Amino acid sequence: MKSEKYCAKKNKSKSKKKKNKHFSLAGVAVNYGLKFLSFVLVVLVANLTLLKAGVAQAYFNDGFEPASIAFTAGTLSFVATGSDFSANITPIENSISTVTMQNTGTLDFIYQVQIANVATSTFCGALELKDNISGVFMPLSSYVSATSSFSILPAVSLEVRLVYSDQLLIGKSCQFDLVFTGWQTDFVDATLGFSDTKTVSVIITAGEWLEDPSFSPTVVADDVIINELMWMGSNGDLADEWLELRNTTNYNIDISGWQLTNLIGASNTENLMITIPNGKVIPANSFFLISNYSEASSSISVIPDLVNSDLVLRDTDLKIRLYKDSWLASANLIDTAGDGSGATLNGSSTNFYSMARNNFPRDGVLAANWHTYIEASSTVLYWDVGRTERGTPGASNFAEEDGLIIEEPIIIEEPLIDETATTTEEIIQENEPVEETADENNPLDTEVVIDNPDSPTSEESDLSENEAENPSVSESSDDQAPAELVDESLLAITNKSAEVAPVTPVPDGDGSD
Repeated sequence: MKSEKYCAKKNKSKSKKKKNKHFSLAGVAVNYGLKFLSFVLVVLVANLTLLKAGVAQAYFNDGFEPASIAFTAGTLSFVATGSDFSANITPIENSISTVTMQNTGTLDFIYQVQIANVATSTFCGALELKDNISGVFMPLSSYVSATSSFSILPAVSLEVRLVYSDQLLIGKSCQFDLVFTGWQTDFVDATLGFSDTKTVSVIITAGEWLEDPSFSPTVVADDVIINELMWMGSNGDLADEWLELRNTTNYNIDISGWQLTNLIGASNTENLMITIPNGKVIPANSFFLISNYSEASSSISVIPDLVNSDLVLRDTDLKIRLYKDSWLASANLIDTAGDGSGATLNGSSTNFYSMARNNFPRDGVLAANWHTYIEASSTVLYWDVGRTERGTPGASNFAEEDGLIIEEPIIIEEPLIDETATTTEEIIQENEPVEETADENNPLDTEVVIDNPDSPTSEESDLSENEAENPSVSESSDDQAPAELVDESLLAITNKSAEVAPVTPVPDGDGSD
């Protein structure tokens, strides 16, 4: 009995403990369940709060965008609308145009106006532009406005004036682009934040006017350029340097008081080199030669317009600047030749060939706008007899790079009458022409022969080769001295002159070639 009671009590105790264990697990489950429900309620409340907030405004987002949130960015966009300038601009009547902007975005913006794609013509170069932002006239080709904001100035008024009075400009037109660039008001320029660019193409045309002899044109950049430099001197005299200016306009330009600077010292400091004396004028479409030596002392056979021993052209770090008045005022800068860094842009100190500007000048700081003058005809035309240097001091840069050389001599279609050749002093200095006759059955080539006994005899072979290629060349008397044939490029230039009659080469005294 005792044993059975003990077992029953023991079993009852185990059963009670098991029941308590079940109660404890149920409590834990309830506790965790309540916590989960609390978390769900918090999430629901947070979502309801976000839904209540509506649309959030922002400029940027990080890519995370719950379905209940819409992020939008402010926009910067505008439209620029303008028209051509009023017609019939004259030296006394300016031309007006207005460009209106419309803000098609949500942000205010700062903007600036610049010129692009303006033609390199005399008429375009004679125009100056002013706006109602900066309020001052500037050369059209280099015009840049000050900045303004759309909210303050939503339209730009533009005024153009003509600074030349030459009637050759009548009826001329100039087309160019006005480029409007806008950016956010809280940034210094268009490189940061949002920006937009609009282009308005316009055209301006010249009317008619009477010539005013008292009119004095305003000289702007590129009207006068540094056209050619013999920075290496001549063969045997490195100080035999010269520099050539070119008037690119149809007007005479008074250069009295103009100044040229160069760089000096290891630090390449700009220094006044030459002040041009009073009374110096460059005629329309002509040249002005400045030389370190006079013609008698120089290797060139051209009389300089100005001889000044202060002319110094460095072989390295060359940069020459031309100012239309005092060089201390940067606004007076007219042109620059060379970049002032390292080797000279062009020219040859080995062969003594000049550094010549391309026919269309453009920026003189860039090597691409220069070439080394290589045409052999220039040696005969512009240098002393026996010289080998090449360049065209005081004359156009007729160079192959400009496409101005005629490769083949021009042949006259009609036979010429027997006559004595006219002198060629204007074409070939210090040489006498040879009197020749023409074969009526064979037209003469337009060739020029120079009787120059001092020339090297090695060039006689050139004559023989040329006669072989031109069987129409006739023979003359036996008492004539051997003659030389000029470079073909010289013949091409000579053919341009109606004053020079063609002649034929003279054979040796024995009648052989």
